[in-house]
Amino acid sequence: MARLGALERDEATWPALVGALGRSVAARSPTLVRFLDVAHARGLIGAAPPASAAGATAAERARAASVVDGLTYALFLQRATRCVVDAGDQSATRQLADHLARLARSDAVGRDWRRLLSPFEGAKLDTISLALGRLARAREARAIEPEFAHIGLPANILEATLADALGGRVPNARAGCALAAARPNGGRARTYARVHGGARPVLCAPASVGADARATVHVHPPLATAWLSLYASWNCAFVAAEYADRQRPLAELPRALAQMLNGALLAAPPSEFVHRRSVALALHAWSTVVRRRRAAAGRCEPDAARAPRAAAALIALWGEHNAAAAAVYQRDLARARAASPFRAPRGTSGAREEGLPCPPLAERVRNVC
Repeated sequence: MARLGALERDEATWPALVGALGRSVAARSPTLVRFLDVAHARGLIGAAPPASAAGATAAERARAASVVDGLTYALFLQRATRCVVDAGDQSATRQLADHLARLARSDAVGRDWRRLLSPFEGAKLDTISLALGRLARAREARAIEPEFAHIGLPANILEATLADALGGRVPNARAGCALAAARPNGGRARTYARVHGGARPVLCAPASVGADARATVHVHPPLATAWLSLYASWNCAFVAAEYADRQRPLAELPRALAQMLNGALLAAPPSEFVHRRSVALALHAWSTVVRRRRAAAGRCEPDAARAPRAAAALIALWGEHNAAAAAVYQRDLARARAASPFRAPRGTSGAREEGLPCPPLAERVRNVC
């Protein structure tokens, strides 16, 4: 953190870091960039005045300060995530998981730390902790089951999708459903499509662990680049809506967006996204717990300003934009599946042709991507 603070004060370094972050977002999520262009053209977003600008109101100064804080936090998450994922030490993820487990039992958060989180935040922290443990074991063993995240990632997305739907944000929930339906990794499904003539050929490789010293876990959503572009925009829309609807502290919002919008996630290959996001999300979740505990105990200044409800028009437009982008993704995915070489000829069964037993329905449903 001390090194990060020094970077913030270094006027030569800070613009370069922020510029690199912006380029990463633009490269990995054209969906998000297109939305920002539309929202700006409609006057729903604009440049905030500098905190030191003459005549700036207290609210404007608070917003500007929260943006700087969010960018600083994004750079912290970026560095911390890279330290864990890109370390040549394959036990780095295990060390992080163990440290966070000790933190959960420490006086820094207290035994009642779950009271500081919403039910959704608590459930999210639990699922991320489980994923972090599995990633740690995979890095140490340099092996992972081919279907890793085949069910867990869609379930994680559906948690937020349900919250969107219950909050009346149906268009963004549709985008979440499209992302959840595009389950990652072929695993046994790839073998099934080849041997049994499965009706839905897969377009993604099984999960794997990299052969280099980093031993990064690779997860492959179908049409991964387009999937990640949609995911980034959908996730940010969900986070912004939750903070506005629940009137959470405004200063927390840029930090919450930073767990998605940082270079450690977006500048890396799409196949590494799930591993990197799990690490960044775990770091962010526990950082939020500690900060709220300190504010509750009076050890830091509480965030007084709240996220504005006036953002309803922006959030509604964002959801509609994501739903339209999801429809394009589903169309492209359907076309890619139709052109896949793994599809069996209509009216034939690969299992019968090769004298192999056809798996029962339950197994076929479980294995199809």
